[in-house]
Amino acid sequence: MNSQRRFALLLGSLAALAAGSGSPAGSLTPPERPNIVFILTDDQRWDALGAAGNPIVKTPNLDRLAARGVMFTNSFGTTPVCYASRATLYTGQYNRRHGVDSFEEFLSPEAFTQTYPALLRQAGYFTGFIGKWGLGGELPEQEFDDWQGFAGQGNYYEPGIPEHLTRRQGHQAAEFVSTAREPFQLTLAFKAPHVQDGGCSCTMPPDAEDLHLYDEISIPKPHTATDAAFAALPPFLRESEGRARWFDQFVTPELDQKSRKDYYRLITGMDRAVGEMLAALEARGLTGRTVIVFTSDNGL
Repeated sequence: MNSQRRFALLLGSLAALAAGSGSPAGSLTPPERPNIVFILTDDQRWDALGAAGNPIVKTPNLDRLAARGVMFTNSFGTTPVCYASRATLYTGQYNRRHGVDSFEEFLSPEAFTQTYPALLRQAGYFTGFIGKWGLGGELPEQEFDDWQGFAGQGNYYEPGIPEHLTRRQGHQAAEFVSTAREPFQLTLAFKAPHVQDGGCSCTMPPDAEDLHLYDEISIPKPHTATDAAFAALPPFLRESEGRARWFDQFVTPELDQKSRKDYYRLITGMDRAVGEMLAALEARGLTGRTVIVFTSDNGL
C-alpha cells in the first residue's frame, strides 16, 4: 500500500453523539450555516488509526466519529511534502497552481483570499487557527478572528512549560468552541505525530501520561522494510530525506520499536485532545450543527 495514501473523515450532524440521543445522523436536519472544525495532523500514515483497521494504536474518539460519519478510504495526498500539501488543503488547488514549492514560500495576499478560512470569514464566519501554520512568510495573524498558531515545527515541550504541546492544543480548541460566536470555523493543526527535529534526545516525545503506553507490544515491521526492497528503489528515493530520517528513527531494532511506539503514543495523545474539544462542543449543545473534517497532510 502506498505510504502516502491519506485517510479523511467527514463528520457531520453529530447530535446523535450527545448524551441520550439515539437518532441516526441521516435523520437530522442540517443547519443553514453549520459550524466547521477542520482537524489536521502532521505525518500521520493512512493506517495509523483504529477506524482504519490498525489493531494497536488507540484512537477511541476518532473511531467513534468515524463510525457516525463518512470515511474516505481512497484519499491521497497529491504532493507528499507538508508545505505543498498544506497549501493545497488551504486553497483546494493543485501544487502547480498555488506554487508553494519550498518551506520559505507562502501564499500571496491575493491567493490567500481564496483559502477556505478567508472565504468563510468573508461570509460572516468567526474564524480561528490553532497550531502549525506550515507555510513560509509572515504568519497570517490578522486574517483570523482568533489566532493561536505558530511558525515552523514548534516543540512538544517548550522551556519552562511542563505541559505537552498536544495537550495545550486540546485546551485551546475546547476553549474556542466553548466561546466562539456562531457560525464559527476552527482549524486545529496538530504538530503530532511529526518527529521532533533539532537534535532532541527523543525523536517523538509523547505526553508524560502516555510514556509507557504500548510497552507490552511488539509492533510488526512492515514487510517492505527490507534491504532488498530498498535496493530496488530508484536512486532519488534511496538518497532522499526519507532515507536520512530512517537512520534517525528506525536503523536498529531497538530504535525501530521505540520510534514506532512513540509515534503511536503521540497519535493517542492527539486523539485525547480531540476528545476534549468534542466534549466542549457537546457541553455547549453544538454537536448537531457542527461539521468536523479530519485528515493528515501526508504519510510518515
